[in-house]
Amino acid sequence: MGQTAIYKLIPRGAFHFGERGIGVEETADLLHSDTLFSALVSAWRALGRELRPLDNDLSLLEPFAAGRPPFRISSAFPYAGEVLLFPCPLIPLRKAKSLKKVAFVSEGALRFLARDDTPDTSERKRRELIQDGHIWVTPEERDSIKRLLLARESSPKKRSQMVADFDRDARNIRVWSGSADPPAPHVAVDRVSSTSNLFFAGRLRFAPGFGLYFWVDFADPGYRSHLEDALMFLQDEGIGGRRSTGHGQFTSQREERALPTMEGANGFLTLSLYRPHENEVKKGVLRDAWYRRIHRRGWIYSPDGKNLRRKGLWMLREGTVLCQDVLGTMEDLHPEVGFVHPVWRYGYALTMRLRLEGCCERDRDELPVGD
Repeated sequence: MGQTAIYKLIPRGAFHFGERGIGVEETADLLHSDTLFSALVSAWRALGRELRPLDNDLSLLEPFAAGRPPFRISSAFPYAGEVLLFPCPLIPLRKAKSLKKVAFVSEGALRFLARDDTPDTSERKRRELIQDGHIWVTPEERDSIKRLLLARESSPKKRSQMVADFDRDARNIRVWSGSADPPAPHVAVDRVSSTSNLFFAGRLRFAPGFGLYFWVDFADPGYRSHLEDALMFLQDEGIGGRRSTGHGQFTSQREERALPTMEGANGFLTLSLYRPHENEVKKGVLRDAWYRRIHRRGWIYSPDGKNLRRKGLWMLREGTVLCQDVLGTMEDLHPEVGFVHPVWRYGYALTMRLRLEGCCERDRDELPVGD
């Protein structure tokens, strides 16, 4: 582990993050690490940084392609004031059915899992689950989020109504609004016939004081300036989809921060998408892992070809639980015919140590298959 930091993406408007199986009418609630890395590479090219090998110099991408990433990044997850959210570990939460919808957990909730602390499910639902049950926090973290939301509301009448809603059910505390809200209308104009077509696009909109953040582990601190220059460019360019309509703009903010540590850690939690290297598969890294797969594909965004699809690739989702640390790999997914440069899909894993009751101690019959 090198030098670690977090970068907050403080929203200046709404985001739109598409995903396989989700149309433009809906939006994902996180920015996957491969999309984030592709945005950084696109920014480097726009800034004139050399991405291909020179005679006596190495390009910015060469160490990534050679399996020696100078930094590893996580996906961008929501933050709520000072509360950082992590992907919920992809383990069966058998003792609490109310946790089935949980997608994100706070550091405090991870420590609950480390202690196998499972209070009564109705009590947990009332005290610890917010965002319609998609976020699990501690009561103290819940109260800090609640105070921040109330402080941002200037109307006494609305603030009083919010207090009543929050006290009635903590799941009414919302960090962001997304696909549950009416999507924004847009009009597409056919370039040939000039006919118009109305469509709707989902928006991920955060309350003031909330947004997205990602972790960076620098093996080579010299790449810090390259990453921050790219973020500076992307602040106005935008990140994610629907950028032509003003989505995706942000202000970046760096905070020096170490990944949380847990006493007696017995496993690793992935904070990014992960593409296992074939050597890791041969060594059996997935044999005792809890994971779910995700099929990643999309359009190429390059001056050399913006209307071409990249090849699809299966990866492991954030929240994968492993019994050993891993690195992962990058793969070139450029079209087979007539494309002038590689199209890299970032699959390096950023992991954190954690403790989970029973992790890496299961019987063979309990081993997961993945989906």
